[in-house]
Amino acid sequence: VRYEQNSRALKMVLEDSTLEEATWALSQTMNVQQRRPHGDAVDLVLLSSCTDYKALLQQLQNSKTSSGDSFYIRVNISLPADTSGALAVSCNDILHVTNTRPDDTEDLWHASQVHPCQLLDLQSGTVPNYYRPILLLPTILGRMLDKKLDSWQGFQLCEPGKKCYNLLLDKICEGLHCVLPLGLDCVRRLHRFEIFPIIIFIGLSARNARKLRSKLQRNGQTEEQLLACSKSEEPLLDKLPCLYHSVDPDSWCDQNSLLTSLRTRIWEEQRKIVWVEPDLW
Repeated sequence: VRYEQNSRALKMVLEDSTLEEATWALSQTMNVQQRRPHGDAVDLVLLSSCTDYKALLQQLQNSKTSSGDSFYIRVNISLPADTSGALAVSCNDILHVTNTRPDDTEDLWHASQVHPCQLLDLQSGTVPNYYRPILLLPTILGRMLDKKLDSWQGFQLCEPGKKCYNLLLDKICEGLHCVLPLGLDCVRRLHRFEIFPIIIFIGLSARNARKLRSKLQRNGQTEEQLLACSKSEEPLLDKLPCLYHSVDPDSWCDQNSLLTSLRTRIWEEQRKIVWVEPDLW
């Protein structure tokens, strides 16, 4: 999918996407067209595979599948069954996900328990597609952007407090991306509560730091403080017990282009497997 936004050419490759991811990607281009009804066209480049397409159609017609989705996940939370068709799961269960948009819902996946010794699907049902929280770095820039993300649909700023972790769990279960106004020192504590934030470090240069001068001044800060904060926090990222994502400083030029890039990065990180090291403390 190729389209233009804020005078920048953007491309999304959907070759290995799930139904949910492809639907989201196409909805982004629709949002652009609604804002600019007479703007540039959206290009769809299709890689034809008649054999795979016919096989999928046959499976759909025979009710062997309800979508083209098929991948496996390990569950990191225990959930009970209910009368709405929810699947009972235990922490560390392996599930076979076969539809990421059942009945066109946005917060549920259809999945099956997997036989412990054979690759066979067992009992099936729906499981929630929870969003993990967002942590933006460096800290000074992250605090400037937190309230912007809070205004997005599906995102909510979660202020720290005594009941911070219980609040986070509640918000995650409500299907929200919690925006965390916290620093690097909170990551291990979050992991102990089995909360795994999406960590995004925004690369800075003197040029794009200047673009934020007026916003920094409103917060009583300077470009020099922002760059110093970035320089001091970046070496600490490699000491984290998990992976993180970096935004290249040359990929954005102002706050609007940065927010556009962040929305895409958050979605890309949401779909990834979470790799964490055991807590050695």
